[in-house]
Amino acid sequence: MTGEPRVQRIAPDELPELLTRLKDERTAKLALIGPTIKLSASSLPEKLREGVVYKLSGVLSELPCELLRLDYLQTLTLWRLGLKDEDVIKIAETLEHLTALDLSANKLSDVSLQTICKHFRKLKMLDLGNEVERSSLSWIVCSEGNHFSETSMLMLAEHLGQLTALDLSNNNVGEAGAQAIAEHLGKLKALALRS
Repeated sequence: MTGEPRVQRIAPDELPELLTRLKDERTAKLALIGPTIKLSASSLPEKLREGVVYKLSGVLSELPCELLRLDYLQTLTLWRLGLKDEDVIKIAETLEHLTALDLSANKLSDVSLQTICKHFRKLKMLDLGNEVERSSLSWIVCSEGNHFSETSMLMLAEHLGQLTALDLSNNNVGEAGAQAIAEHLGKLKALALRS
């Protein structure tokens, strides 16, 4: 989709129908934003400027199974939706072909990171940070978001060498994790480890 970026509000119960339509349209890029994020078309971060961003008007009770049927999807952004490890396992087992995955400010742990390392061999961009960019000058920090151990950071560095962009802002990267990232992720062009 080309033209001006748009933010469309959608109720959680309308999501299955939308996702079915997007499957039929062979959508390659999808962004779903949680209801607590204040976002407008004029304040969209650069990485969301192509296509339509869907902002949920309420909380998801569970991950819609229709999301897992988006065969043509290449880029998936799911900001602050309260996703848990079980959701990431479902995404990883069915959408292994993704090249960009942004799960910023959810409720993920080492289980999610280990699952990502195991399943996503084509992934070029991974964002598991706890910051959500509202614009180039404005960030929302989620203190109750993703939390990963230094051990998982080592696993990420050893298994996702194909990454060209990685954001682990406000996570427990640790000195050994940072060193492993520097040693193993030689293709990185963008790295964010803000804390």
